[in-house]
Amino acid sequence: MEQLQPKHHHFILGCASVVSALVILAVGAPYIFAQTDTTQQIIPDTSLTVPQPIPTPSTTPLPTGTPDSTFNPNLPPQPIPQLATPAEGATPPLEQKISAQNVKPAPQLFLDEGEVQPPQDFIDPREVMNALRDMTMMRNELKRFSKQLAKSPGSTGDVTQVQSLLKNLDEFSQAIKAAQKGNDNENLREALQEFWQAQLWDEINKIRAKVELPKELKTIEKELKRAQKLSTQASFQKLGFNLENLKTNLEVMRQAYNEVTTKLQANEYEEAMEAMQQFHDNGHPGEITGVIYRLRDLQRFLKKIKDGDVRAQITEILQPVLESFNQGEFRDARELMDDAFPQLMQLGQVALRIQQSRTGNKGLMMEQFGELEEKIRAKLEGLDNDEKGMGSRPQVLTPQSTTQP
Repeated sequence: MEQLQPKHHHFILGCASVVSALVILAVGAPYIFAQTDTTQQIIPDTSLTVPQPIPTPSTTPLPTGTPDSTFNPNLPPQPIPQLATPAEGATPPLEQKISAQNVKPAPQLFLDEGEVQPPQDFIDPREVMNALRDMTMMRNELKRFSKQLAKSPGSTGDVTQVQSLLKNLDEFSQAIKAAQKGNDNENLREALQEFWQAQLWDEINKIRAKVELPKELKTIEKELKRAQKLSTQASFQKLGFNLENLKTNLEVMRQAYNEVTTKLQANEYEEAMEAMQQFHDNGHPGEITGVIYRLRDLQRFLKKIKDGDVRAQITEILQPVLESFNQGEFRDARELMDDAFPQLMQLGQVALRIQQSRTGNKGLMMEQFGELEEKIRAKLEGLDNDEKGMGSRPQVLTPQSTTQP
């Protein structure tokens, strides 16, 4: 065999090396894949996941467990010892003193199921708003009285009292607003209590009695005399009034007027204001004369209308007014007349125009009369319901008593 050239020799050695590597790989591959789980992703360990050596238990005895001892996994759970209650008269440890000082009783927020109790220092904003609104009303009343007293001779003392009350109101208002602005509930509560306890309305009502009652009594006396005179005239006796009941009620009003005058002259202002309730509750003599005059005007106008249907309709509409008046319910009669009178006069003019010129829609006019009657009946029913809610309706008053039976 001829000797191989050097380049061929190197080629043969290289091929032999490749064949040897392939043989080794083919023989060892089954063993390599048998020991490797290719279904799980291999994540390299970090400093947190690297296995740590397991310490061997120490043979050194550990101290007895206390609340301050360090936890040891080799010991079973130990009960936490309770601090002993100091004997009566003994000084508690410092730790118990601090603990007792820091513990506050839990607020009782719930009274009943679903009912929440506000904190003890809570103040309803509506209470503050009501107090300030009352102060505004009082201030306006006092300023009005001050203008009236300035025109009256000999009222220097009353003017001074008004100025003093205005000053008190300003002080109360400033105290409440300052506490409210500073979120000082304690001073706010105190300021509100001082304002309500002052009962300034009582003092203002006394001034009102001095200023306004004399003028009101003059008006009452004037209207009483006029009503008593009307009740004796023949022209008013044919309007459908119960004159006996009217005279009785006028006599009761006269007694109430005398009582108010006596109390006012004796400087008994609260009693005078109470006696004035006779006119405030049961009607003013001016309401009596107002109903009488309007009914007289309607009766005179009714004489011009010849249409029997129109006359009957107007009479039917006025019937609730007469009924209330004869029962002594003068305020109800006046309110009913206020609602009926303007439209009755307007429809009466339409009836006269149809009567004189034969022009107009009588059917539409009668329909409007019917609507007005329903309106008056509904008004009367509403007044009845209102008075039933407050008690029985006042009947004819007796001169022996100035109070509602």
